[in-house]
Amino acid sequence: MTYSEEQINDLKKFFGAEVSFRPDRSVPFLFIRDLPLPKGCVPDKTDAVFIPKHYQGYSSRLYLKNRATHPNQLPGKPNWQDPHIIYGEPWYVFSFNNVEPGPLSRMVVDHLRGLVNG
Repeated sequence: MTYSEEQINDLKKFFGAEVSFRPDRSVPFLFIRDLPLPKGCVPDKTDAVFIPKHYQGYSSRLYLKNRATHPNQLPGKPNWQDPHIIYGEPWYVFSFNNVEPGPLSRMVVDHLRGLVNG
């Protein structure tokens, strides 16, 4: 799976971040540097790895370099999983599923809502 320059540029423009595409086998890793997190999150930005296709039982996955907290999170939410090793580094992901396919920037925003609403 590959992504057009237009799709990558949309992510860069939407988030004001550096984005690179680094596939590994059949997994389309999109690295997003300094992804802005929803207002109120601590930290307010972090590096991320986005996999915009079905992966490990989820419709898509958004891995964060740092776990984020938000004052509106319910106890135990989001449901953070043990770190996953991607390109030799630990990345954190919370259980969040059924993000509808569409523009990559909208898919990332949908995942980020899970940080606030759990």
